[in-house]
Amino acid sequence: MLIELDLNINDAEALLRHRIEHQLNSGEFRENARQREALGTVAAAINDAMSPEQEHAN
Repeated sequence: MLIELDLNINDAEALLRHRIEHQLNSGEFRENARQREALGTVAAAINDAMSPEQEHAN
């Protein structure tokens, strides 16, 4: 599944900070793992999109 986000730099950086600072605790190990993986994927995509190499490619 491909999801495109149109984020300005401030919003992207805020999401990355939230990913780092937020501690998952749903009370269920598997749900926490799924959320951690999903947030990690989003954070990696944002980091990739914000990389200098990606800016030159656009």
